[in-house]
Amino acid sequence: MKVRRCIEINLKLKDRAKSILIILADSSDVLTIKQIAKKIGVSSRTVLREMPQIEKWLEENDFKLIKKPGVGIQLDEDMENRTRLRESLKNEDIDKSYTPAERQFILISELLKMKEPVKLYYFTSMFDVTSGTITNDLNKIEGWFRKHNLELIRKPGFGVYVEGKEEAFRSALIDLLYENLDINQLIYIINNKVKDSVDRQSKIEVKVRNRLFNLIDKQTTMQIEELVQNIEGKMGRKLSDSAFVGLVVHLTLAVQRIKNNEKIMINKELLDELKLTSEFQFAQLLGERISKIFKVDVPVDELGYITMHLRGARIYNSDKIEEGGIQELELINVVKDMLKIVENETGYILRYNDKLLLDLVTHLIPTINRLKLNLNIRNPLLKEIKQNYPSLFEISAKSSKVLEEKYNVKVPESEIGFIAMHFGAVLERNASQKEATYNVVVVCASGIGTSKMLAARLEKKFKNISIVDILSTVEIDNKWLSSNNIELIISTTDIENEQVETVVVTPFLTNKDIVKIEAKLTKISQIRKIQKEPKEYKSESDSSFKNSMKLISEYSRSILQLLNNFYYDDNVNASNIEELIEHVSRTMVEDEIKREILSNELLAREKLGHTILKDKQIILLHCRSKIIDELKCGVVKLNSEGDNKIINQKIKIALVLIAPKESSKASIEVISKISRSLVENEYLAERLTTRDKDEIYQELSKLLDNFYTSKVKQI
Repeated sequence: MKVRRCIEINLKLKDRAKSILIILADSSDVLTIKQIAKKIGVSSRTVLREMPQIEKWLEENDFKLIKKPGVGIQLDEDMENRTRLRESLKNEDIDKSYTPAERQFILISELLKMKEPVKLYYFTSMFDVTSGTITNDLNKIEGWFRKHNLELIRKPGFGVYVEGKEEAFRSALIDLLYENLDINQLIYIINNKVKDSVDRQSKIEVKVRNRLFNLIDKQTTMQIEELVQNIEGKMGRKLSDSAFVGLVVHLTLAVQRIKNNEKIMINKELLDELKLTSEFQFAQLLGERISKIFKVDVPVDELGYITMHLRGARIYNSDKIEEGGIQELELINVVKDMLKIVENETGYILRYNDKLLLDLVTHLIPTINRLKLNLNIRNPLLKEIKQNYPSLFEISAKSSKVLEEKYNVKVPESEIGFIAMHFGAVLERNASQKEATYNVVVVCASGIGTSKMLAARLEKKFKNISIVDILSTVEIDNKWLSSNNIELIISTTDIENEQVETVVVTPFLTNKDIVKIEAKLTKISQIRKIQKEPKEYKSESDSSFKNSMKLISEYSRSILQLLNNFYYDDNVNASNIEELIEHVSRTMVEDEIKREILSNELLAREKLGHTILKDKQIILLHCRSKIIDELKCGVVKLNSEGDNKIINQKIKIALVLIAPKESSKASIEVISKISRSLVENEYLAERLTTRDKDEIYQELSKLLDNFYTSKVKQI
């Protein structure tokens, strides 16, 4: 074997040349110039310009390169010498060479952070280029600043700086992050798990990426993350991964900007409106804790922006009854109108799909808040959605006109993309038949339609998997995975789980993704064979029938509980919400301690927002309770002659719906049917306000009877 000499290298490699050499060392195949160019993200001509330097370096270091005209190039070395080549490159003095795009990104990030004008010399020294090159770069990025309502100022002899409102600076910094990092990378930053490998990226790329990470201070981010997690517990809501990341990034930047004495302003009328919301109380709590930890004063305008983020945040467990409100009830009819448009365009009947209806309503509540508050809606998959599903995107755009007319907002393409994913998931599922063999869960970081679309494509492509549930990364629990015999996690984001096989795919399930999943299923099949006592798998028909009967039984049991636990009170005097809740708790629970607990639970739910049908003078009181063991339903008719202006509004009827803390999905679906019917069924609302106990009971029985019949038919 030929022994290589360790010689001192006089030739100074460019960073791009080093990247090409690593690609050649890693591949035993013949590579075309085009393939190499694609790997490092440059043109073929750029690679060809680097080849003379590469060939000279290989020759001086006694490595052999084979060039096959019309075919490609290949490193003619064994594994040991390829390893030696990589080691040699690690010790190389690499020429600092940025691409124009890299330089322009760094220029933007530097200018956004600087408080004072900076001379061109600062940048020419940083990049080792001429002032003409920097001037040309500044010309290129001027439009980016203008798009973000900022002005790039250049004054000869004085310097370069950016001018604009603080709100625009904040928005630009956040957009810069989202333009260069996806949600999964931001999650890694927040979890302090950012790992940049020089073996996988060039040194220049790492430097650029590190500058991006430095826009948000890691130590501050970790402290803010803990505060937001705490406030989630106080609110009783679990933010989706994307909403959580968005709030943490916003607060981290806010702390840094406040420390630099950069104050944000908000419209006074909007601020006064935000102060009336329940989210403002939590924003105040966050502000107090931020002030204490970071030794800064958080002004009320800043609290207004925090409130906007909380109101526009998507949440998990949004199908729980305590998350419901008047906006949800109003949205039901709006969504039904949207479904009619999609039905007319596609020919599929969707109006009876309760799951789709609930998914869209819970998705659109924060969306409408974001649109009203002029908050950005980011959809990293928009380009792929428009390319892969152009007709579905157009149909969704038509249906979104209903939202625009109802709420006087402009629905952006990013949100139309999310709506298309909801429709696409159902339409693809309707076109597929499932033959389950492997128990699978689908995991997605954003939790906004992406996972549903992926699940539908999986069911269509794989006849041998059963998708047991769709989860966010925060919901993965090994105990639950074990109890449900989960054998595979299919995720759109990098996750680690030592207990269950995991595969990471794209939301659109490419051919490469399909191969990866098939490989995992083959591995699971082999594991089954190795086990001494293989798992017993019941036949599809047996399992399906048994599960159907269990579900029907659960609906039946829930409906019986509601009817058996129905109560009616007449001529009740209550001058405020506290008195009304005290009366309801006293009626439902005999034990004094438990009565106090239920009262506090109802009050806590009301702090999140009241559910009042103004035109019908009905208030909905609802919550999940840890001291109630069965579903309960009550109708409280207030004394028409008393001072019963609940929440400053005249109220005739209080509809009370209470569920146990650990209720099943079927139970919540049953109890939600009644609350939704207040808007859907004019007859029910009229009966509640004008009829006696027996007639109201009969109306509820009829409503639940129809619900049960439709469910049995579906199952």
